[in-house]
Amino acid sequence: PNHTNPENSANTVTISNGWLPIFNHVFSPGTYEVSFNAHFPRNATGNRELEIMDDSLGTYARRVNSAAVASDYTILSITKVLRYSTTQTITFRAYQNSGAAMNVTGYLTVTKLW
Repeated sequence: PNHTNPENSANTVTISNGWLPIFNHVFSPGTYEVSFNAHFPRNATGNRELEIMDDSLGTYARRVNSAAVASDYTILSITKVLRYSTTQTITFRAYQNSGAAMNVTGYLTVTKLW
């Protein structure tokens, strides 16, 4: 394999209720390993989810956690290998429905494998 140095990004967004993109990333043709993580603040109400999606192809991966607790952060993670023969824009997004706005911090690592 012809691995490249990982590209790391961090971003914080405020999610009131529902889905919100944390990252949009443009991939050139190739094979990539992506790791998408999000940290949700302490709050015992509602569900938390992560999703990697392409509007034309649909959802690649989703991580659901409905066991959010008030005593600690909820941390979700998805790692996936993605292959593209043409340039693609992929959305990495998070969901929460606690009934209150939350500042959610997302972390994205992209490594081109070949």
